[in-house]
Amino acid sequence: MAFFWLSSQNDIQRSFKFQWPPSSTLLYFLIFMLIFFIICLCLFLILTFWFTILPRVSELIFLLVLPCLPPVYIVSLFLLCYFTVTFHIHLNYYYQILFYIIGLYFQKKYYVTIVIKYYNIYLHTLYFYCK
Repeated sequence: MAFFWLSSQNDIQRSFKFQWPPSSTLLYFLIFMLIFFIICLCLFLILTFWFTILPRVSELIFLLVLPCLPPVYIVSLFLLCYFTVTFHIHLNYYYQILFYIIGLYFQKKYYVTIVIKYYNIYLHTLYFYCK
């Protein structure tokens, strides 16, 4: 009985023995997990950049470039705003561009800019109530 117990202990120790280098299956699994982790980290960083930093940068570019644009481009921006609102894509962002364009060309009268800002708030509220 004692011999059987000792032999079973040796089997257990042998089975849990740490092996180096690890078996190829374990090695492939660890490499796969490392690659998967790196891909997930890259996706997280790209999405974070896309949804937080990029809109601010593109908005800044729009605000700097917009006064130099000829009227044809401004009309096309109006159409872009209209279609994006129609398909409910980035509502807030394109409305900001739209009202910046309006404010830019009616800047001589201060009250028009104020009305446009209030209209912007009203439009957002109306959109979310209708949604």
